[in-house]
Amino acid sequence: MFVLALVVGACYLLGSVPFPVIISRLVLGIDLREHGSGNMGATNAARVLGKRWFPLVFGLDLAKGALATYLARVLLPMALPVDPALAAAAGGLAAVIGHCFPIFAGFRGGVGLAASAGALLVVSPWLLLSAGAGILLFWAITRNMYVGVACTALLYPLMGWYWLRAGDTTLVLAAWGLVVFGVHWKDVSKWLAGYRRA
Repeated sequence: MFVLALVVGACYLLGSVPFPVIISRLVLGIDLREHGSGNMGATNAARVLGKRWFPLVFGLDLAKGALATYLARVLLPMALPVDPALAAAAGGLAAVIGHCFPIFAGFRGGVGLAASAGALLVVSPWLLLSAGAGILLFWAITRNMYVGVACTALLYPLMGWYWLRAGDTTLVLAAWGLVVFGVHWKDVSKWLAGYRRA
């Protein structure tokens, strides 16, 4: 249990590194979360800092999600009798929680899109492709990217069951999906309110 706590805790801390805030302070001397949409993510970074900063911010957030997930996938099976996919999912979930609720940034983080993308890539490339297809589909239906991400997140366990056939991993992916959906709830509720008015 100590090794599990240590590795998952390290994944959370890695996910907590607030690259968008760091970059915004270096570039303009501001906190990205106080400008634009208030989101700590690549889209808001492009809006506030300029489009040229989008690839760097997105790439760093994606990389930290992938790195945390890879470390868990490698380290946990070395110490515990755990399936690598389950280990990776646990590390990915911890990294995404770290990104959304970063201890290094007052627990005010982003919505986890780039971090989730990097983490899902390591858990299973097929999961990432399925999630990407789901986001595009729901985006086409709702005309709202954030709602598309939220709806797709609820399908993580179904995608995981289909591609990995592992019950424990599916449960971790369900928790992961709820975290992502939860941080998007404000956008979902706004969309629902507008849909009802229409």
